[in-house]
Amino acid sequence: MEAGTWIYATIFVVAFSEAFVVSNAFTPGGPALVAMGGYAGLGQLNFFMALLAAAAGTFVGAALSFFLAEWIFRVPYFTRNLQRLQQHKPRLSNRPFLYIIIAHFLPGLGSAVFVLMATVLPWRVFCAMEALAALVSAAAHLLLGYALATLPILQALGWG
Repeated sequence: MEAGTWIYATIFVVAFSEAFVVSNAFTPGGPALVAMGGYAGLGQLNFFMALLAAAAGTFVGAALSFFLAEWIFRVPYFTRNLQRLQQHKPRLSNRPFLYIIIAHFLPGLGSAVFVLMATVLPWRVFCAMEALAALVSAAAHLLLGYALATLPILQALGWG
């Protein structure tokens, strides 16, 4: 039996909350997505709909964090503090896509990288990189849950 559309909206909200700078530290998005992948492995969720919801939520949260950072860095108080971040600019601009991908797998630190990228990348480049990174991250989390749910040992224990 497949879940209703509310579960996909919930996946979107959880993924969004994990990627958004304001709620990032309070949302355990990774474990939740692994659990949803497990439900997909058991046939209770459509894997591709869950992937779409998770990737879209992650992308929207990261993009809003990026745009919020761009806006905040225009405020004079934050502009002064931005000078401290400038020391990281050479490292970030060498391999921005690598840092964006890694940020998706570091709980609580992802949105910090998205905010720092606002000082390095134009928004179009960030959005293109983030779209791919969100898809990779969502797929990795969901596939882990999917694979774990279909393990024979778990099915033998009655958990699958």
